Amino acid sequence: MGIHTWKPKGDVTVRFPKVFSFIEDPDTALDVLEDLAAKCASPDVANLFWDQSRSTHTDHGAASVAHALVLEVRGEVVLRGQYPRAADQREIIMSTGLPRIVGAVPGLLSDRFTSFELRHGRSESAKAKQSDSHEEMAEAVARHLDQCVGRYGVRLKNRSWKRIFCIVAEVLGNAVEHSDRPDWFVSAYLRQNEDEPSGVYYLTIFNFGKSISTTLQEGLPPGSFLRRRIEKAVELHRRRGFFRPWFRPEDLWMLYALQEGVSKLQTNPDGLDRIKGNGTVELITFFQDLCEPGGDHSVARMCIVSGRTRILFTNRFKMRRTRVGTGEQLQIIAFNDDNDLLKPPEKASVARLKKSFPGTIISLRFPLDAEHLRRSEETENEND
Repeated sequence: MGIHTWKPKGDVTVRFPKVFSFIEDPDTALDVLEDLAAKCASPDVANLFWDQSRSTHTDHGAASVAHALVLEVRGEVVLRGQYPRAADQREIIMSTGLPRIVGAVPGLLSDRFTSFELRHGRSESAKAKQSDSHEEMAEAVARHLDQCVGRYGVRLKNRSWKRIFCIVAEVLGNAVEHSDRPDWFVSAYLRQNEDEPSGVYYLTIFNFGKSISTTLQEGLPPGSFLRRRIEKAVELHRRRGFFRPWFRPEDLWMLYALQEGVSKLQTNPDGLDRIKGNGTVELITFFQDLCEPGGDHSVARMCIVSGRTRILFTNRFKMRRTRVGTGEQLQIIAFNDDNDLLKPPEKASVARLKKSFPGTIISLRFPLDAEHLRRSEETENEND
């Protein structure tokens, strides 16, 4: 029998960087989250201290994943932290960050924020007590966005409300389809600009499990038409020397997963089936609609991180109907000037990360402007 030395639990600190964001700096965000996950999982931790004093920009997507990790150990360890020194960041963290998530700050401290707190949902087949189904979560998100636009004296029309509901429900369904886990997390908030009739809305959806490219590669049967098409594209990219350290075959598989008609359910050997569910396509076109001419394009951003692939959406490249090899016209976004999936994407839009995110995260931020909302309302009234 060996001699066991008792070791008391100790204190650990997680230091957050100046920029904590999947949109602006995904590699640094993954470094911090890996450190946080390891310390949350350690049985030797009694006190977890997070230091956000240097933070100058904390994006909602990275913050939401950190919140999910910390909530797993709430009640098992003592949780404490340090606010950012920057005043605007301190307001964001106090109103939507870790202190509020763990209950250290009661209520919203600023009426400039309308928050949809982090919620954990499961598919109907694996639904547990106190969790939400696809439809329940999608309805809650649509209600929250309606509440936010209501601050500007506007309500979502039935068509807009239904579109948002369907997009979120489809994305959550895709999250389960592209993962080996039946659950997901959703969070959102609106930050009202001070003394302005506008604000910025943030929405994050993520889950843990397999990456999108892995699921697509494993799920498509060898003889399927779609698999042959993607493998042919991979080989063409390889022959032409398009692959680089920042763009590998797995990233091309991920890029294909965004396109209309691409799913692991496309098992037909002779062509593409008209299958239900193009949630990602609808999400991309919804984001594009937000990037209308004259809008604040520096604010509107969306990113998808899955495995080691980060795809960033701005107003530069659009998803549009494009003729493919079969003669069909499909919704395609290739992130190059020719919108051609047989050519390499722009590095700033599709890039390989140093580390892997164990699952998929979709993070959006977009402006909500009172005048734009009123114009949209008038246009919808004319179309009804």
